[in-house]
Amino acid sequence: MNQYNISALKDLDFAILNIYTKEKLCAPGFHLIQERGRPGHGFLYVMDGEGLYILEDKKELVVKKHDIVYMPKHSIYESTGSISNCYSYIIVNMDIIDNTKSDLVFTNDISIILNSSNSYYKNIFQEINNSYRTVGMASDIKCKALVYEMLHHLTLDIFKNELATNNYSKIYPAILYIEEHYRENVKLDDLANVSHLSVSHFRRLFNEYFDISPLKYINKLKIKKASELLSSGLYTVSEVAEETGFSNVYYFSRLFKEITGVSPRHMME
Repeated sequence: MNQYNISALKDLDFAILNIYTKEKLCAPGFHLIQERGRPGHGFLYVMDGEGLYILEDKKELVVKKHDIVYMPKHSIYESTGSISNCYSYIIVNMDIIDNTKSDLVFTNDISIILNSSNSYYKNIFQEINNSYRTVGMASDIKCKALVYEMLHHLTLDIFKNELATNNYSKIYPAILYIEEHYRENVKLDDLANVSHLSVSHFRRLFNEYFDISPLKYINKLKIKKASELLSSGLYTVSEVAEETGFSNVYYFSRLFKEITGVSPRHMME
């Protein structure tokens, strides 16, 4: 089982299996004991009210409306509700494996990973639950597609919050700009402008967070995508160089080997 930060999903090749969901309305004062360990990973969205989770080490976690909660596979806990209010949620359970077919885990304990009043999360959890309950052609594919979409938004929001927590939120627009325009001739002025920072201030914040310059970061993204294209067997080296924004195939090959340690042609073998 490999452990990652949830925001790392944005850079991982992973697969979702065995989805099952449930919408639950808990009466005031409910009490539930999960003593066998959860069979899968759970992402829980609190629709209303609040619940108290008593974890295996006796720590207590209070979850409230709009919280998105991660519940690790095999976790053991008790949950109780207020004696005066109902507690309602939708939970999406699944197995998650990486490209080595190993289970992923994000935290050892049940934890709140995001609180968002954005109606998107309420709607997407409801859509996933409705899709899961539907029987029909390709309904499983639609359900899985919605779960991937939810995780896509969730990882980006968590990453954005991590930047804000560490006072690097101003470079977030530049990161998105790079990801959209990495094949073009992205200039430092462009990145500073979309971040509403001076070039020197932007460069300092970017270098502090990533520990590399913006140019090296862009080149790493290009070579990462180039590796994927070469491994597919569908592209020549020249086609990959052009697809990832290199006008000179010899420079591309040299940079590729410098970053990956192997030549583009070796990657194709």
